[in-house]
Amino acid sequence: MSWLRRMFAESEGRAAPFYGLATAIGVTTPLAIGALAGHAADSVPAGLGAFYVAFAGPRGPYGARARSMLVAVAVVTVFTWFGGLLAGRPVLATLLVPFVAAAGAALPWPGPTAALCTLIAAVRPPTSPVFVNGVLEAAGGLWVSVLLLAPWIID
Repeated sequence: MSWLRRMFAESEGRAAPFYGLATAIGVTTPLAIGALAGHAADSVPAGLGAFYVAFAGPRGPYGARARSMLVAVAVVTVFTWFGGLLAGRPVLATLLVPFVAAAGAALPWPGPTAALCTLIAAVRPPTSPVFVNGVLEAAGGLWVSVLLLAPWIID
């Protein structure tokens, strides 16, 4: 199955062929399930979580990829909760989101994903369930992590 490994492998200067396909499946699956179940709006945080984690992208050998994906899921969850606490407080969000963006630029582990999660969660309606949104985004992030890491297990 080394051909499958090569199809998912990153190559110098170009994207892996199935990275986009796995990401698309990871993002759209929660949305499709939510739409079919009649809860489309409730499925958006899971789709966003999958997008954020895929956006962070795994790097390095398999073990490092798995760790970076788990760190990305944790960053997505924590900063979604943080942004959710800022929802309905535009002045506070305006003051704090730039600090999150600066920290993300200065530190390698949160990256731009932390600022994006914080900003998007901060502009949600203040009645939006902060804790549930973070859990749903974590679930979406774990889902896309499984999709992006599974092909490496096959040998």
